[in-house]
Amino acid sequence: MRTRNVEGYIVNCESGEILTPGKFEGEPYYALYYHDLLSQGWSNSEEETETGETIYTFIIENDEKQKFPQLASKRLIHIKEDNYGFVNCWSN
Repeated sequence: MRTRNVEGYIVNCESGEILTPGKFEGEPYYALYYHDLLSQGWSNSEEETETGETIYTFIIENDEKQKFPQLASKRLIHIKEDNYGFVNCWSN
Protein backbone atom coordinates (compact mmCIF):
# COMPACT_ATOMS: atom_id res chain seq x y z
CA MET A 1 0.00 0.00 0.00
CA ARG A 2 1.32 3.41 -0.99
CA THR A 3 0.90 6.24 1.48
CA ARG A 4 1.66 9.94 1.60
CA ASN A 5 1.80 12.64 4.25
CA VAL A 6 -0.97 15.26 4.13
CA GLU A 7 -0.78 17.97 6.77
CA GLY A 8 0.95 15.58 9.19
CA TYR A 9 -1.48 12.68 8.57
CA ILE A 10 -0.64 9.41 6.79
CA VAL A 11 -3.08 8.92 3.89
CA ASN A 12 -3.66 5.84 1.71
CA CYS A 13 -2.90 6.98 -1.87
CA GLU A 14 -5.45 4.64 -3.46
CA SER A 15 -8.46 5.25 -1.20
CA GLY A 16 -7.64 8.71 0.15
CA GLU A 17 -8.41 7.42 3.67
CA ILE A 18 -6.58 8.87 6.67
CA LEU A 19 -4.62 6.08 8.40
CA THR A 20 -3.13 8.03 11.30
CA PRO A 21 -4.82 7.05 14.60
CA GLY A 22 -6.95 9.77 16.12
CA LYS A 23 -10.02 11.87 15.47
CA PHE A 24 -9.72 11.69 11.65
CA GLU A 25 -8.75 8.01 11.34
CA GLY A 26 -10.71 6.24 8.60
CA GLU A 27 -12.06 9.47 7.11
CA PRO A 28 -11.34 10.84 3.61
CA TYR A 29 -8.41 13.26 3.54
CA TYR A 30 -10.68 16.13 2.45
CA ALA A 31 -12.23 15.91 5.95
CA LEU A 32 -9.19 17.91 7.13
CA TYR A 33 -10.06 20.75 4.74
CA TYR A 34 -13.74 20.90 5.70
CA HIS A 35 -13.00 20.53 9.41
CA ASP A 36 -10.65 23.50 9.11
CA LEU A 37 -13.40 25.56 7.43
CA LEU A 38 -15.74 24.55 10.22
CA SER A 39 -13.23 25.63 12.87
CA GLN A 40 -13.23 29.05 11.19
CA GLY A 41 -17.01 29.25 11.57
CA TRP A 42 -17.94 28.32 7.99
CA SER A 43 -20.72 25.96 6.87
CA ASN A 44 -23.78 26.32 4.67
CA SER A 45 -26.15 24.76 7.20
CA GLU A 46 -26.28 22.79 10.43
CA GLU A 47 -28.67 20.30 11.96
CA GLU A 48 -28.75 18.81 15.45
CA THR A 49 -29.23 15.04 15.78
CA GLU A 50 -31.24 13.19 18.42
CA THR A 51 -27.99 12.46 20.27
CA GLY A 52 -27.09 16.15 20.50
CA GLU A 53 -24.42 16.06 17.80
CA THR A 54 -24.45 18.71 15.10
CA ILE A 55 -24.11 17.81 11.42
CA TYR A 56 -22.65 20.64 9.36
CA THR A 57 -23.22 20.75 5.61
CA PHE A 58 -21.12 22.41 2.92
CA ILE A 59 -22.01 22.95 -0.71
CA ILE A 60 -19.05 21.70 -2.72
CA GLU A 61 -17.72 24.53 -4.89
CA ASN A 62 -16.09 24.00 -8.30
CA ASP A 63 -12.62 24.91 -7.04
CA GLU A 64 -13.00 22.29 -4.27
CA LYS A 65 -13.98 19.68 -6.88
CA GLN A 66 -10.74 20.49 -8.71
CA LYS A 67 -8.75 20.25 -5.47
CA PHE A 68 -10.43 16.95 -4.50
CA PRO A 69 -11.22 15.04 -7.74
CA GLN A 70 -13.16 12.31 -5.90
CA LEU A 71 -15.80 14.99 -5.14
CA ALA A 72 -16.34 15.83 -8.83
CA SER A 73 -19.75 14.13 -8.98
CA LYS A 74 -20.82 15.14 -5.47
CA ARG A 75 -22.84 18.15 -4.35
CA LEU A 76 -22.64 18.24 -0.56
CA ILE A 77 -20.22 17.44 2.26
CA HIS A 78 -21.55 16.56 5.69
CA ILE A 79 -19.27 16.61 8.70
CA LYS A 80 -19.79 16.06 12.40
CA GLU A 81 -17.73 15.49 15.49
CA ASP A 82 -19.25 12.79 17.67
CA ASN A 83 -19.56 12.88 21.44
CA TYR A 84 -16.16 11.16 21.72
CA GLY A 85 -14.35 13.77 19.59
CA PHE A 86 -14.07 11.68 16.41
CA VAL A 87 -14.82 13.35 13.08
CA ASN A 88 -17.18 11.74 10.57
CA CYS A 89 -17.32 13.11 7.02
CA TRP A 90 -19.39 11.94 4.05
CA SER A 91 -20.53 13.30 0.71
CA ASN A 92 -23.51 12.97 -1.59
